Amino acid sequence: MLNIDKLYVRYPQGAGGSWLSILMKKLQHRDLSCYDQFDRINFHDTNGSTSGHDARDSDDLVLSGSTGFNFFLNFWWKKRVFENFVNFNNLSDFEKLNLLADESRWILYSHEYQQTYCERIDIDWAWLWYDESKFKKILMHILAIPHTTDIESFVDAQILLYKKSCIDAKFHLGNPFSLPWLSWCYAAIIEHEIDLEVNVKDDRDLPLISRFIADQNDKFVDITLPYTLNIGRNC
Repeated sequence: MLNIDKLYVRYPQGAGGSWLSILMKKLQHRDLSCYDQFDRINFHDTNGSTSGHDARDSDDLVLSGSTGFNFFLNFWWKKRVFENFVNFNNLSDFEKLNLLADESRWILYSHEYQQTYCERIDIDWAWLWYDESKFKKILMHILAIPHTTDIESFVDAQILLYKKSCIDAKFHLGNPFSLPWLSWCYAAIIEHEIDLEVNVKDDRDLPLISRFIADQNDKFVDITLPYTLNIGRNC
């Protein structure tokens, strides 16, 4: 039988690896108790998670997918806005833009990101939204546990709990008033050395960046769509 205590879930930030690790441990030990809070922002404070972002070995369980923009939005909301609220809020808007743009570039252009999270995917994040039955089937197979009614009901509840914590990309994709969207696009501007015809250096230059992105919005949306899943959430 799989030793779940030694299983390591590798995942890009924002993909729910802490949640999945705890869910798998609960199932392995037949602990069908729910989390204390029904509505959670993230699951990083949950004891017992065996997960992380670095590759350890070939036995890592990789939770990932092609939906990098969704992961980026979740990371922005759960880590930057919620968990690191004080530090993030103390930054200027221009500093926030650059910080988030660096994180976007990691997803969009880093060979290390592709190698770590995309060369092999054991559980595709998109299954949680469009093929829950496949997600549950793979999960039960990995854990070698029976697919009983009480276990399925528990997993359904935990999937709903996680999904309620996620940000829907449709409210940010192409939205000129969304800081994550501007940062994501600014990452492409930096990477491709696009000339903004001005030395961008502080908050006063943000309207210029915003106008430039708005003028090229269709192009940036086309770049982003392959990394995006519309999950039908209302936040």
